[in-house]
Amino acid sequence: MMKTLLRCLLFSAFSLSLSAQVIDLAFTARDGQTIHSKGVCIGDGRFVTVAVSTANISSIVDAAGTPQEVLAVDSATGLLIGKMSTESSSLSLGMGRDLAPATLLKSGSQTAAIGGWEQMHRSQVFPLALMRVNFSEKVPPPGSPLLGEDGKIVAFVHQPVLLENPTAFALPAEVARRMLTQIEKTGAASKVWIGILMQAGNSMPTIESVRPKSPAAKAGLMQEDIILSINNDPITTYAQAVDAFYYMTSGENIALTVLRGTEKKEIMLSPVVNPVQPTPRR
Repeated sequence: MMKTLLRCLLFSAFSLSLSAQVIDLAFTARDGQTIHSKGVCIGDGRFVTVAVSTANISSIVDAAGTPQEVLAVDSATGLLIGKMSTESSSLSLGMGRDLAPATLLKSGSQTAAIGGWEQMHRSQVFPLALMRVNFSEKVPPPGSPLLGEDGKIVAFVHQPVLLENPTAFALPAEVARRMLTQIEKTGAASKVWIGILMQAGNSMPTIESVRPKSPAAKAGLMQEDIILSINNDPITTYAQAVDAFYYMTSGENIALTVLRGTEKKEIMLSPVVNPVQPTPRR
């Protein structure tokens, strides 16, 4: 009882101070409609929001109609990092990927709970595992921050799952962390790769091919190697491998354990910026 009461008091304090760090934003959609979103200040004059797939990135403005500078957009998720037009207090980025179902979160004045994690929809594998979140009242706008008990951001609202239910997909805070790290390393939130091809239809995370002169080839990965773990995290499906690869940044050391025939192999490699980058969103 006391623990529950303390949690409620902490969440109430967070909601009272949250308005100073969250800003109202708007995009113009391709059909001319206005798309409302929330941005959260993360320090160093930067904010994070989510630009849904129909949003015109260059049209982003704040509540006063002031255009906002876009620093980077993740093509896979629509997560956008921009530069604040005015100074504001900020919230800290926490960690969300390891949170378990039923974990309570805070979104403004309402309570939310993690319903689970989803890696695919109708046989389509997502580029990363998405947090499925249930809300006590209604789904907040895209970009709204979800806070843990310590007041740190653990996820950002992405889009509703079902329009008739207050349930939405959310992006773990680590998505923003990966983008910020990559910007610091290369000046852009570039995609990275190791140079392997896998097939979603395989029952096991099997390497179908290895690109010549790629980090994977130089490290000794081979066709038909089965990935068993990445950085000591067990991998049993293609979707799990895709999720782990998504968070890699250029130059970091990655430890892979693979099964080659009847022998386990420990492979170390470092991803590099993918020579083929997605077309920037406009």
